[in-house]
Amino acid sequence: MSISRLTASLASATSDITVAAAALNFDFSLVKIEAPEEFRLVGGTLSAKRRVDAEDGKTHVTARKLGALFDKVIPPIPNLIKAYGSRASEISASPIANPKPSSRDGVFATQVGADGTTVWAAATSGRGAIAVHLLACLLARIWTGPEAASLWTEIVDQRRQEITTAFENNEEIDFATLSVARQEFSRRQLAEWDASARGWLRAADIAKDPELKKLMLIVKNIDACVDHGSNVYEGVMRVWKKALTAMECLLKGMPQSVSDGSVPIAIWAWHLYPDLIVLRATNTDVRFKDSLVPHGGCLTIGLKIEDPKKKKDGVYWSLSLANLRYYGDPVISQRAAVPDSSRLTFEQLALVAFGSVIGQWNGYGQDIIAAGEFFIALWDCINHAALHGPEFEKDIAQGFLTCDSNWVGILVNAARTLTEAEGVEQQTAEMLVKLGQRRGKRFLQTDASSFFGLTDNKILLGALESEEAWISLLRGITTTLGMKKSEIPIPVIIRYTQPAERGFEYASTLSDGRPSRKRKHGGLPPSSQRLKRWVSSKSVESLADYPRNTIESNKVGNWVTRREQIGSRGEEVLDREEAGIYSEDSSNIIRRGPPDIKYSYFIGHQTRAALFVPSSDLKYCQTKYSDLVEDAINLHVVTKLLRSNAIRADRLIELLAYNGHYNQRLPLGKLKGLSSLIAFSSAARVYKLLSKATISPNILSRPFNRAHWFQEGMNLSYDTILDAFHCAPLTRAESFACIALLESGVHDIRPAALEQVMALSSSDSIYATAPLLCDPWETPQDDEIRRIAGNIGRAGLAMLLAPENVRIRPRDNTRWTMVNHADFDGKPEDNFQGTSLHLSFTGYERPLDTGVIGSQDVDVFLLETRVSLHDEGTWLADLNVLQSLQSPAISKLSYPVQCNHPAGAAPGWSTTALDNWDEFFDRPENPCIVRAYRNWIARLAFVCVSHQLGRRTIIMPESICWECYANLSGEHPSKSIELWKDGATDLPTYIW
Repeated sequence: MSISRLTASLASATSDITVAAAALNFDFSLVKIEAPEEFRLVGGTLSAKRRVDAEDGKTHVTARKLGALFDKVIPPIPNLIKAYGSRASEISASPIANPKPSSRDGVFATQVGADGTTVWAAATSGRGAIAVHLLACLLARIWTGPEAASLWTEIVDQRRQEITTAFENNEEIDFATLSVARQEFSRRQLAEWDASARGWLRAADIAKDPELKKLMLIVKNIDACVDHGSNVYEGVMRVWKKALTAMECLLKGMPQSVSDGSVPIAIWAWHLYPDLIVLRATNTDVRFKDSLVPHGGCLTIGLKIEDPKKKKDGVYWSLSLANLRYYGDPVISQRAAVPDSSRLTFEQLALVAFGSVIGQWNGYGQDIIAAGEFFIALWDCINHAALHGPEFEKDIAQGFLTCDSNWVGILVNAARTLTEAEGVEQQTAEMLVKLGQRRGKRFLQTDASSFFGLTDNKILLGALESEEAWISLLRGITTTLGMKKSEIPIPVIIRYTQPAERGFEYASTLSDGRPSRKRKHGGLPPSSQRLKRWVSSKSVESLADYPRNTIESNKVGNWVTRREQIGSRGEEVLDREEAGIYSEDSSNIIRRGPPDIKYSYFIGHQTRAALFVPSSDLKYCQTKYSDLVEDAINLHVVTKLLRSNAIRADRLIELLAYNGHYNQRLPLGKLKGLSSLIAFSSAARVYKLLSKATISPNILSRPFNRAHWFQEGMNLSYDTILDAFHCAPLTRAESFACIALLESGVHDIRPAALEQVMALSSSDSIYATAPLLCDPWETPQDDEIRRIAGNIGRAGLAMLLAPENVRIRPRDNTRWTMVNHADFDGKPEDNFQGTSLHLSFTGYERPLDTGVIGSQDVDVFLLETRVSLHDEGTWLADLNVLQSLQSPAISKLSYPVQCNHPAGAAPGWSTTALDNWDEFFDRPENPCIVRAYRNWIARLAFVCVSHQLGRRTIIMPESICWECYANLSGEHPSKSIELWKDGATDLPTYIW
């Protein structure tokens, strides 16, 4: 045999052995690596369930497989791994970001806490898995869940193909790499890997909130593409490696310089903060002073804006997603790493809503601080009327201020945040308001006129409190307009209704230049110019309508004459009849001469106060000044009037209700802008209890009042003005649909599909209906949803609902020794401390229609969920809590608890105490009392099981007097059949 043939044979044999080895089904769950010391706290703070999954479950397998798949393309990053482990442990130790479970979390206790599953799975799977976890954070920071799943599918497939090609070309490939390339990666497996990283990011953002806000202020002002490549696999690999290498160098204390967005994205995603130098027209130094970044680890961002005409979008990344849909061309997606893409709290969304409202004010809302001061002054004016106004104003003002989740109050609170914040908080608030102005105009389509109509001179004059305010406003307008005698030789004149209903009075706007001999109120020097009033000689007598403390006068006495009242202001008072001034009609004034002068209406409120100009100058004034009048009544003028309480609160509330269109007198229900604001206040009511819940900013791209949860459930009918500010409670299904829309930003689900839903899980949050988390004695509102920090480990929005027919353990006759059935002695005891509730899944799930066709990912789905009852670790039953609590067989005892009977006395009739579950299942035929005192979980379990067994149940309050109860029921409970609603005759079980 020739040497060449022998060599070929050996090569063929080696290849066959390698192929055979690679075909083996390598079990990656068997391989565990000791986690680096820096990560230890992550594992120590994980829940038992998550730790098992991370060390032995499917997440561990995913981490091992991905780590082995990409291990050979990852650069050395020992310093990055060490620093990231320390930062992850720091985040895990934060009680705010990673809360501990408590009894208040009920059945969801094992799901509570930051989702560090992928972090710990990576840490126990080796260097490659940690780097792949960092890639997951990088992608989750920019892309949505379905987009990230598509990216993972593509880069995994490409990497597997790359390995296979290398092997076929006889390149050296180690066994683990070749083996993992031959294994399948399901899309669901990759989506859940992404979802866990996404949940971790949200928790980390809470822990590092100050640094995050500081970073966002820099990122928003730069414009750089993360990568220019069109190939997804090559682009993602390039960005990943560049970020890993740069961060490794920074953590060695080596300064770095970048001109693209890869490293800023990594800083945002990995929560490691080197000092920054941003090269712009004015260089900016940003000092984070991160203890994990050594001195010298400074990043210089020399960003080059490639297209000067392009609007700044921050750091952005554009890729072609071939695996997003089942059919069709690749979808081109671009995402930006700017504050616009960061999730919002509801308080931050209120700032965006504030910007959305003032952004529709035709340019008047550009001064956002002045707009904020306007809203605050508006609220304070109404509050002043509620405390000190006349009765008719006080009543409506008090009613307005007590409206639940009043949308005006929400905007006012946002305005206070904007105007009172300082430093980074103020900059963040301003960014959010400008985001609303820029991108939120469709979000709350209020159709409101500027300042709710108060820039309209007619509306404003109709809302002002007194004639002096009318005159002051009109004089101010003429001064602002610059009406000069050189342009209008004959001075303009103000006509206003005299306060005592005695016809019109008149006032000048331009003084005649004669010095006043009188000193002004308060002893001020005499004015060099005097204003004039023309009043009726009939009004010189004393007016009882003007008490001394309401006018500017230094005279002694309780009442003053009309002439003295006006004169005390330094104005010259003339006789209207002698001057020959009278109104010809509502639009014209005659002043007798010679020569006679005719004045025509120009602006104002014709029945209250208006400005009249000489008829000969009317066209000139209309041409020159009409367009300037609205500018003369600007934000500062209106705010000053509000601060002086010069605007009537009742008129102000009417203007708010009509969005400034009060003069149109449309039915309230037909004002389309009002529904947007009420929809927002309804959401605010739901989110009031959802502490630290966050919202997708994608919600800004759609009109909020067109959501199914609002349109299908709200009947907008108004009987009074105050109905425009009341927020009607939502149903449970509407509340979940509202949360689903705000959580995702895109999924508008019909409430009818969610009637049986008891909880919603998404990323870092579980939203559970309140009856699952409180004592059955309580009666929470239908829209009362509570947030638990945690998740169930599934990608997308999982809607949890109970099985239709739940199971109960059959009665076990072999446990007769556990049944004592002692007489009840009246003592409150908790004999069910071993009772617990647990969450698990049956495996059944069904996608919900979200209107998206062709997507490869099911982003919203119903998930059948078991709420299992255990006692001392033994399964007893599965529960349907919502169905049980709605049963007519369940009732609650309510009676006055104040009495003089001795506390803790036993009832005066034969009653059996049920002190364990066997006694409950085998209860006797006489009144029985379950003793689970102050144990809300056990009480809830007993109510559910009792209902499922078809028994009558009475839930007792914590404090109970048995003698009073006997008196309430007529004789005693054994004969109190009349307590039952539907004529049943079986005796109840009391849950105490």
